[in-house]
Amino acid sequence: MPAWGQDFSCTNKAAEIQCDGTSCLVETDNFTPMRLTRVGASLSLCAYSACWEGRIDFDHERSGVRFLQSLMQREGPANEAETSTLSIMVSRRSETAQIHWNGVVSVLECGSTPAG
Repeated sequence: MPAWGQDFSCTNKAAEIQCDGTSCLVETDNFTPMRLTRVGASLSLCAYSACWEGRIDFDHERSGVRFLQSLMQREGPANEAETSTLSIMVSRRSETAQIHWNGVVSVLECGSTPAG
């Protein structure tokens, strides 16, 4: 994993977890992996057939874990913007990110941002 402050890319290859306040569903076979990318102070989260973009609003590191938060936005039909808060914990030791976004709670495997 790159040093803190550098770009990274993460994906959930193993499972998707969705929670609704009363229970969580874990899908391991029939799901489309997400891709979380950090480039500078910007985040991108591509899920299903859309990508959400945002600037990092909160960035704090403590005990080897980096906490990030962003108000993510996706342009919808007729230029109607949809917004949602994305919260992330990134662990340098395990090379993983845990996200909480739109009812999705997931662990993503991370590495350097792919070139190109």
